[in-house]
Amino acid sequence: MAPLQDVSIPLVQPASLKTPGCPTRCIRPVSKLGMFFLIFLYLLVQGTVAQAQTAFQEGEKFFLNNNPRAAIPLLEQATVQEPRNERIYLYLGIAYEQIGNYDQAIRVMKRGLEFALQYKDLLYFNLGNNHLAKGETETAIEMYTKALETNGSLADAFLNRANLEVKLDRLSDALKDYTSYLNLVPDSPQRPQIERMMALLKSILEDREAKRIAEEKRRKEEEEARRIAEERRRQEEEKRRQEEEARQKALLEAVLSSLKASTEGVGNLSAEKEDIREKRIETDIEE
Repeated sequence: MAPLQDVSIPLVQPASLKTPGCPTRCIRPVSKLGMFFLIFLYLLVQGTVAQAQTAFQEGEKFFLNNNPRAAIPLLEQATVQEPRNERIYLYLGIAYEQIGNYDQAIRVMKRGLEFALQYKDLLYFNLGNNHLAKGETETAIEMYTKALETNGSLADAFLNRANLEVKLDRLSDALKDYTSYLNLVPDSPQRPQIERMMALLKSILEDREAKRIAEEKRRKEEEEARRIAEERRRQEEEKRRQEEEARQKALLEAVLSSLKASTEGVGNLSAEKEDIREKRIETDIEE
């Protein structure tokens, strides 16, 4: 917070006032009533600035002393008086979170993000916490990710995101985030639990990989067996087709042979009839 600067209000001096017995450009004295008004106005302005600082300072004091209900109205007042002070929105959002008003906390922190610079990562992080409290897991992960995009050293965002990834069965991603967290906080008091979790995740992933390889092998063997069976069926069908074609061809040839033999018999019979007719003609002539 910038230190409060003195606010002084200069008296308005007319450019040219003529007063009896006073040379041109002489300044008319200010009346007692006018002086009282100016002093009142000065104190009013000073009091407004002091009140703005008091609202934030008092609200911050209650917030840091874990009294969110007393801090909230003062911090709400401070947002009106200092609308671009991002720390107010961070404190106010956390205070609403502490009393379980997650929707209001999200609303306040989103307002703070509109012009946040210094606390942008923490606003995203706490937005993630509030969405998580509402059961909005995917949105919470998205907020933790944005916090890490803003500040890649925000260890708690890695930890919270890893815990959610475990719940969503994204075990490989969770393992990476737990590793990143321990790299940033090697002396974390939670290190033993996290390392046990990481060992369990590795075991599960290795087991799943072994099952995947076995399943892939079984699938390929089944596909090969189906291919062999299909090839055998195709060959058998081709053999039956060829045998059927051979049978049909033999039958056609037999029918053709029979037809040829019948045609030759008909030719001989016609020749014999012709001989008989010629003999009959000859006999008729002799007679």
